[in-house]
Amino acid sequence: MRNKRGFTFIEILIAMTIIAVTFIPLMRMFAVAMENIYTAKVMTTAVSIGREHMERIKNLNLPEERLKKLPSPYHHPPKNKPPMEINNTFWRVKRIINTSSDPVKVDIFVYEDGNEEPLITLSTLFEDIY
Repeated sequence: MRNKRGFTFIEILIAMTIIAVTFIPLMRMFAVAMENIYTAKVMTTAVSIGREHMERIKNLNLPEERLKKLPSPYHHPPKNKPPMEINNTFWRVKRIINTSSDPVKVDIFVYEDGNEEPLITLSTLFEDIY
């Protein structure tokens, strides 16, 4: 009765080892892909927030002298208020108007709440055109 069909314990161990050796790199690749997707989402959100705030300044359509009188640095939302929540991430924006440059330079810094370093910085120059 040695005609039993089935796998031996050694054959099962060898099969599991082969599966593990191929599966572990695939899981690492999946984890790296998920990290990259998260980073891309955060950066895309930060750029969109920065562009929105830069467009707000542009749409004011102020001459240089009035632009220089805007509060600087300006924080959105103010530091005593809770941060904006966009895409399950909390954000803060800081605008600095460099009144000593000619034309006037405006910098927009976008931060994840709690970070000291800005995630992105956008800069533009404003000049009166007559």
